[in-house]
Amino acid sequence: MTALSEASGPFEMTEWPEDRESTITDFCDLLEELTSRDQEPDAVHDNVDRVLRSPTSHLLVVERAGRVASTLTVNAYPTLTGEGTRAWIDDVSTLPEAQRNGLSKQLMAAGEELAAPSGEVYLTSKPDRGVARSFYESRGYELLNEADEPLVVFRSTTIGKEEDPTAPLSVEELTPGFHHNDVGDLARLLDVDPYQMQRRMLAIVGSPTTRTFIVRTPSGEIVGVATGNETPIPVGKKPWIDDIKGRDADAEQTALEAAGKWLGGRYKYVNIVAAPDTEFGNGFAVRNTGLYVKRLGGIATA
Repeated sequence: MTALSEASGPFEMTEWPEDRESTITDFCDLLEELTSRDQEPDAVHDNVDRVLRSPTSHLLVVERAGRVASTLTVNAYPTLTGEGTRAWIDDVSTLPEAQRNGLSKQLMAAGEELAAPSGEVYLTSKPDRGVARSFYESRGYELLNEADEPLVVFRSTTIGKEEDPTAPLSVEELTPGFHHNDVGDLARLLDVDPYQMQRRMLAIVGSPTTRTFIVRTPSGEIVGVATGNETPIPVGKKPWIDDIKGRDADAEQTALEAAGKWLGGRYKYVNIVAAPDTEFGNGFAVRNTGLYVKRLGGIATA
């Protein structure tokens, strides 16, 4: 790790520096700037520590005048669809005294470079953050809420917290001992090349932050799937459900409930990215936020 006092540009913080207390204070100030809420140092320490220990997380910082003056987090978690990973940029914040010095621009370029293998990178931004949203759009981020085929973030307050007494189908977690027939079933269900599917399944079962749940018929065929993910970020954790697909509505709902049960009991909200008219059942609402994506075929320069 590059020592904070020696850093001149963005670098990845992979461990705590010697002066941990000052770094925690810096992150408290950065997160208060981001959230407009007071931050509790012990909670910030635990959250940042979780990011540092996560194999799917990258905590980028810029130091100025001996302080952590700007930060963002990149998470790229494994999926069964797309390019096999979904990358997010979160918690972009710069101290007021360090703003308008190009630090956010440098960090975004570094974050996008880390996310490039995923093919695209997502982020969210609240409607009242007009300056931030203009900045993202200037870097080529597309607001998906207003796209030709819009996507939004759904939040559920009930998924996984209520028992389903019907349980019409058998559901289980994908494990390292999956059968070769499972590869073909999931490849057909998600329209993915079987070789790619096997590689992605191996990545998911090896991830400490991700779980995939599959729904089987009595004959053993996989007819539904959903992936749950716990994304660590400096303000806490962001729980997501991805790869939601079923041969019919019952199979899809059963897989969704299983992923939600893994996540839902521990979080106030569980998030899903989907088309605005998607029906997930009770407890889901469109989150009041802008969902942005940037295609990373050509990385923007600082």
